[in-house]
Formats: sequence, C-alpha cells, structure tokens
Amino acid sequence: MSEYAHVPNGWRQPRWAPDQAVRAALREVADPAKNWYRMCDSFAGGWCFGYAGSGNYSARSHWEAIDSAHKHHDLHPPGGAMVWWNTGSFAHIAIVVRQRMDLPSLVASTDILHAGRVSVVPIDYITTHWGAPYWGWAPPHVANAWGLNPLPTPRGADMPLTDGEIEKIAKRTAEVVWNHQLPESNDNKAPEHPAKVYLRQTWNKVTGK
Repeated sequence: MSEYAHVPNGWRQPRWAPDQAVRAALREVADPAKNWYRMCDSFAGGWCFGYAGSGNYSARSHWEAIDSAHKHHDLHPPGGAMVWWNTGSFAHIAIVVRQRMDLPSLVASTDILHAGRVSVVPIDYITTHWGAPYWGWAPPHVANAWGLNPLPTPRGADMPLTDGEIEKIAKRTAEVVWNHQLPESNDNKAPEHPAKVYLRQTWNKVTGK
C-alpha cells in the first residue's frame, strides 16, 4: 500500500494532493486558522484539500455518497485518506496524517481533545474516547467541495517539517492533552494514561521516529 492515498480515476482531483493535505491538517494543529467546532467535514473533506468547504450536508451524507467499492474498513489507511465514525445523526470524519502498519494510523480530528481545535490522535482513539463505531476510510472525495482555502499551498512530502513546525505541533498537542486534567495515580504499577501514550506517539510521528 502506498504511503499516501490515491484518488481513483474518474473522481474529481483535489486542488491539493494527499501529501499536501496532510501538511494542511498539521498546519491547523500548529496554527489554527479558525474555530472548527462541529465542522469536521468542512475541515477533513474540504479545507485540507484546498477548498473553503466540503459542500456536504454532514460527514454522514459524505460517507453515503461514496460507492462501496472505494470504502475500506481496516485501521491502516494511507496518508491523506478520509476516515469516518458513526457518532450519531451527522457522523464524524477526520484525515489520516500518517500511515502506520505496526500500529493504527494517526489522524487529525476536530473536537476530539478540545472543542473547535484540531488534534492528532491514533485512529482507534476516537472509538475509545467517544464510543463511536468505526465505519472505515476512503480515498480523498471532494466531489462537492467549493470555494478556495485562502492559505498558501502547503509543501508536499518532499519538503520535511521544519524544527519550528515540529515544536508547535508537539507543544499544541501537549497543551490540549494536559488541559484535560488527567488523573494522576499513586500506584507506580498503574498503566500510563492512554492520552499520555497518544501524546508520545504523536511526538514520534512529527519527529519521524
């Protein structure tokens, strides 16, 4: 499987390629352009690919618009793929920012750790944190996307993250996780809190470890 998602022939090609969409998603973690509260499909289904919005009524209607032949249900989607969960009437969508074959892939998701903000978490964290069944993933689908993302076109995968970008992403993730006032245990044998584990995985992701 390729490290980045492939847009099928016959589908509308996004303004920004999957590797650029990953960079756009990470940019929102480090330097948010707006408040993304309950705007998951606008973010993952449009903004990250160079548009102002996705043009879909909801993440659910977006998922339902994709034919079953292009839907997959494993936890190892490639970078730039779109992923969905059944959170209720509107569902939820995020974008994969790193494919992991040894562990579940990492996704950039709105609202998952802090309302209105984008955070990087393992793909299975959304199910464990929200209790939302995982539907699966699909290649970038931007059939209804509209307008233009006004930010500069992101660099692609051939341009590594700068030290400043890595620092901002790691700092922002740390702030979000620790702002949740994680319970401390006096038992040295107690397992580490899952959010701290996810933070370490995020740090490893952005540093390439």
